[in-house]
Amino acid sequence: MKRPGAAVPATAPSSRATVWHDRLLPTTDADLYGLIVASAVMAVASETGSFVQIVVSVLVTGVVFWLAEVYARVLFEQVRSRSLSTRARIRAAFAGSAGLVWAAVVPLLGLLAAGLLGADPSTAANVGLSVATALLFWLGWVAAGRAGRPRLRRLGSATVTAALGAVMIVLKALLHH
Repeated sequence: MKRPGAAVPATAPSSRATVWHDRLLPTTDADLYGLIVASAVMAVASETGSFVQIVVSVLVTGVVFWLAEVYARVLFEQVRSRSLSTRARIRAAFAGSAGLVWAAVVPLLGLLAAGLLGADPSTAANVGLSVATALLFWLGWVAAGRAGRPRLRRLGSATVTAALGAVMIVLKALLHH
């Protein structure tokens, strides 16, 4: 089963790897936004928060952004087109923007794994931020590949996208040191 908002591959093999990939690896614009929002919240909440406070902060912020995105999509789609019912607009908006929340799962797992291995919340947040940055690199690589870009341009796209995560790491360093 695909997670809501995940991109549809050209061919859809039904292997377990594909199911795992579609649920956890970022492939949409909503995933990019979700990774940035999760990273920003992790960066800010990590110095004074416990593991639970960081995770709750990331998830609640993600859900609030998701609901705001759904509301904005439905509201402005009504302005652009009256052909869809409000119910259809709402369903499409929820599905199309779910990455705002889903994208936080893997970085949060990195944060929690580091915590289980004995890291303090700030250090564990660095792990979560590093995971998010790696996922942003992946997202840039995949998006450029789907656009038919050659490898060097894919690498450039991936690097620029990962730089967004690096900015969050620098933000954390500036805020807490």
